[in-house]
Amino acid sequence: MIPTDMREFKPNVWERRFNPLLVKWWDAQQACDWDRYATSEARWKCVYEHAFAIPHHKALWRISRWSPHGVVEIGAGTGYWSHLLRLVLRPQGKGLLCFDKHPLPENPYSFSREWFPDMVQADHTVLKNCPLTDSMTLFMCWPPYDDPKDWPAEALRMFKGRTLAYVGEGVGGCTGGEAFHQELDDHWDAKETVRLPTWGTVRDELVIYQRRAR
Repeated sequence: MIPTDMREFKPNVWERRFNPLLVKWWDAQQACDWDRYATSEARWKCVYEHAFAIPHHKALWRISRWSPHGVVEIGAGTGYWSHLLRLVLRPQGKGLLCFDKHPLPENPYSFSREWFPDMVQADHTVLKNCPLTDSMTLFMCWPPYDDPKDWPAEALRMFKGRTLAYVGEGVGGCTGGEAFHQELDDHWDAKETVRLPTWGTVRDELVIYQRRAR
């Protein structure tokens, strides 16, 4: 049985057509009665084919709301979130850029499918070298917490724009290293938080940040 606080994420008609990850999550919860081991097994199958975090239409529309000039995603993995975001942004005339340092099949996370065929191979330094991104919202989904150089923190410092849409956990969680969260604390203000469907004990969410005036 789906826990009461998760029933709001029941897939609607749009999601059953375009968001198979949410549908698989919903079906897995019903099939295993929220058993931690079973959901963990189902989770990794979904991660490899789709993404670490589960998109929901409310989160996608809120990102669009805060992104009048489009979205740029770095460290995009399979490109699943960018794929869905483009479906929301394109009818509004908004653009989307999608980058990853290691697109499939070179990606180290064993992803099995690429969802965004227009993904460009580039790391976070593209934010410094591509002026087009300056007016866009930076989207980061599950940046690593254990990167030796903590590139997610470097990305925040290189980004010249004003708005960040971050999907992950807070300080001490499984996303973003210490320097990344310190950068958020020092220079960014949280403006809105949107709940997401989650696997087991994972507690990721969407947080919209805006940079403080310099």
